[in-house]
Amino acid sequence: MKDTILQIIGLIIIVTPISITIWCFIRLKPYAKSMLYVCLISVFIGLPLIIINRITEITVGHVGTIKTATKQVTLDAEEVSKLRKRIEAQSATIDLVAQNSTDAKKLSTEAKSLYEEISNKNILADKELKNISNKILPLELKAKSLSTLIRKIRKELLPLQEILKIQQLTTAAKAGSRKDYEELNKISTKDPRIQNYANTALRDIFFYFDSQKNTEGRLLGDFVSKKFIEYSVDEVIDIYHNKDPSLDFQESAINTLAILKRDTAVQEICDSIDKEQNLRVIARMIRALSILTGEYFDTLDINAVKTWWEKDTNKEKYKSFYKGYLEARTYMKGRSSLSDKESKYVISLLEKTIEMDPAALHARCIRASLLTNFRRLDDAEIELKEVENRNNNYRWLYFLKAELFVWRENYDKAIESLNRAMEISFELETSIKTSPVFKNLLENPQLKFPSNKK
Repeated sequence: MKDTILQIIGLIIIVTPISITIWCFIRLKPYAKSMLYVCLISVFIGLPLIIINRITEITVGHVGTIKTATKQVTLDAEEVSKLRKRIEAQSATIDLVAQNSTDAKKLSTEAKSLYEEISNKNILADKELKNISNKILPLELKAKSLSTLIRKIRKELLPLQEILKIQQLTTAAKAGSRKDYEELNKISTKDPRIQNYANTALRDIFFYFDSQKNTEGRLLGDFVSKKFIEYSVDEVIDIYHNKDPSLDFQESAINTLAILKRDTAVQEICDSIDKEQNLRVIARMIRALSILTGEYFDTLDINAVKTWWEKDTNKEKYKSFYKGYLEARTYMKGRSSLSDKESKYVISLLEKTIEMDPAALHARCIRASLLTNFRRLDDAEIELKEVENRNNNYRWLYFLKAELFVWRENYDKAIESLNRAMEISFELETSIKTSPVFKNLLENPQLKFPSNKK
């Protein structure tokens, strides 16, 4: 494009003067000849511009065309420029490499120094570790020996712990714990290492209770004077079932049943023995059953009693007559007084027992007391007369006769009966002092309270 413009310019430079010169000669201008020189100059100037491409194509020896040479020179210049830049870049790289080489050498020196330092420390650490290992080795041996000893002690200690447990169970069983006695029985069938100890403990418990088999043991008595007083069977059975176990009356109640020798107590004992949790009471129950039935039961042999009772349950002579009486006692418990309807209901329960066992003295006395409240004094007197005929030393007889005398306003006889009741049982003093029936008699000097004699 550039060459084309130059050619146009060159053509204008040539054509313009020639056109002017021809015009001057045609017009016969005086300066026409001078224009010839101008034309010549313009030709010399414009012609190179017109043929500029041809000039560059002129071949020069060993060089080629001028244009080609120019291109080559230009390319060579560009290559030289690139080479110069590459050399400069390589020079910078060489400088950087040289710098890095210096740094690397420095780092290598520092690394070598650090490596030597670490190596020295490792050597020292190995020495220290070896020293520690030499010190630990005896400790490890001692620890191993101690561990072996501990295992041995534990192995020996386990039976000792079990033996201690057996001793504790034995003591608790002798004190009356059926639960501990049964646990001891289980232990005796498990670990062979302690079976002998457990069996020995069981025999110890057996002989402990067996040695008491032929003794009466503690009996129910007056809680104040601690003297023996007479009880009826129904009253004793009520004490066994309903007294607080913490008061420890159950054992005494069973011993008292053995003294009374009433067959009608057998069912009460047999039905209760499997539920009873006091081993001392169980031992006395088995003893009482042997006395009442004439059967032999080994000490603490509950299973033998159960087996026998399964066979003889239906024997009439062993039947209990006290269900109505016990229901009446339970019904009355917690009630300070009874309505007429309630009293009649209780009387009906008591009469069921009295009908089956006329010797149920406590049931008769409670019935007489309720009849007195109904002002059926003659019926109450008949009931108490029946009690007197059966046992004229029964304490509740005189207590209730005194009530009857008060209702009949025979106070002298009432005081005489109360004195007789307290003579038999000191503990009735509290019942007399708290009874509203005897309120007006308490200040009578003829009333002889046991507490005043002390």
